[in-house]
Amino acid sequence: MSIHKYNLCKYCHNRLFQKSKHNDYFNKKRSLLDTKQKCYICKNIFYELNYHIDKILSIAKNYEFSTFSIGLKLKPSMMDRDDDIRSIFKLRGICSIKSKLNNKLSQTFSRKTNSKLDVFSPDIVITLDFSKNILMCKSKTIYVYGRYIKKSRHITQKQHMCKLCTQINCKFCICLGIYESTSIESKIIKLFHDNFKSYSIKLNYVGGEDKTSLVLGEGRPFFAKIIDPHIRNPKFMKFDDVDVTIHNLRMIKYIPGNQAFKSEVKLAISTENTTKNDDLKLLQRIKTVKFYDTNNKENQKNIYHIKWKLLTRHTFYIMMVVDGGFPIRKFINDPFTKPNLNHLIKNVCNCIHYDYYKIMSDISV
Repeated sequence: MSIHKYNLCKYCHNRLFQKSKHNDYFNKKRSLLDTKQKCYICKNIFYELNYHIDKILSIAKNYEFSTFSIGLKLKPSMMDRDDDIRSIFKLRGICSIKSKLNNKLSQTFSRKTNSKLDVFSPDIVITLDFSKNILMCKSKTIYVYGRYIKKSRHITQKQHMCKLCTQINCKFCICLGIYESTSIESKIIKLFHDNFKSYSIKLNYVGGEDKTSLVLGEGRPFFAKIIDPHIRNPKFMKFDDVDVTIHNLRMIKYIPGNQAFKSEVKLAISTENTTKNDDLKLLQRIKTVKFYDTNNKENQKNIYHIKWKLLTRHTFYIMMVVDGGFPIRKFINDPFTKPNLNHLIKNVCNCIHYDYYKIMSDISV
């Protein structure tokens, strides 16, 4: 089979035959191939690189990055023609058309943006699909650690998602999935959206609390997964309003799996009958509490320290340090929780409210 049968552009010919005996023939025919004929393999795609680079630059300019990678998807017919030529002329160890095109695009993009190619962990991944004429850009996920202090008894931890959300240009939630700033979650998401310009933010809390509970001290730890951020190095600002303080924010490498913690919590209790200080001394006996979780499975949590203060004949405080996930309301009056406060002091108890004064976490971030 003769190479004379195929019209090849200089890029495909040099890639395939630069060290071959066929190279002399090509050099004589170079001007004709460059200007008037389409390459048999690539259909002159290498001469359109500037057009594709301009498209990539237009989408990448919306992102902050220092490293990148480019992924290509070519038409199967182009790959087949390249394979055919390499098979016919028994060419081994030759760079494929996909690799060559990727190298050319990466070198030009790197030079124009002063960024570096990183195939293992790039800040942005650019995907160019020639088969469907689709160009996409996505940035590497960022993880953030922080704490929030809850100062109001009228705001929930988690937010109900926007029921009207269309995900695309949703005028009700601005594509964040939240309709109003009626929760701590909505405030954190809005803060991170403003800082990272991301429309997909997932939160993971170290424990939770009731709507009426306060979270004081240094606050409750939480983790955020920032998906497809446009800004990678924001200047974090402390958020503070009448309901919530969000602080101690910093970026981390990953969200740790084991999130064991302890809580120092203060309970305000009312009773139907008169309570005496001697009745409350029985609290010293409690070391563990057994209860049934939401899956109807028996569970156990520890009490590490407990003290109390009688306020009136019908109200008292309990301050205790407990395991994370301790069933506070069940501990007060759930008959299936052993021991429970009702049974222990032989009185009908109700929780007025309970507040977290300290969240002690063993998590290393």
